[in-house]
Amino acid sequence: MESFYIILVVVLFALAASDLVVGVANDAVNFLTQQWVPKQHLSG
Repeated sequence: MESFYIILVVVLFALAASDLVVGVANDAVNFLTQQWVPKQHLSG
């Protein structure tokens, strides 16, 4: 039963790490597009 908790912690840690990477990448993409895309493109 002990190994089950270890596996659970590892899986949760992997999910948290991947979520962090996706969040940082998303912020970077938003930051870059904010700089490169003309402002008139954003106004509906």
